[in-house]
Amino acid sequence: MSDPMPGKQAEIQLSKVGPNGRPIAEIHVNDGTSFDAIVRAQKVLYRDLLPKIGLKAHEGCFSGVDLLIRRRFDDVTRVDLEHGTIVHG
Repeated sequence: MSDPMPGKQAEIQLSKVGPNGRPIAEIHVNDGTSFDAIVRAQKVLYRDLLPKIGLKAHEGCFSGVDLLIRRRFDDVTRVDLEHGTIVHG
């Protein structure tokens, strides 16, 4: 999958219950993404996304959710697990 705007977008994955039983979020960014841009994505997470799934967090210190920031992979392949085939699109 190609990124239509390299460095200009982040992907945020969010789950109410992560491996340790607490809410978890992952922010995926491209190489070269600035710290300021990551902070903007984090603010969107706390301000806009958490309330959509019924979670609250203290935006002042960004607490309440485990947060992982990761480099986006260059290529992601989706696989249909039922048929064992690559999903295109």
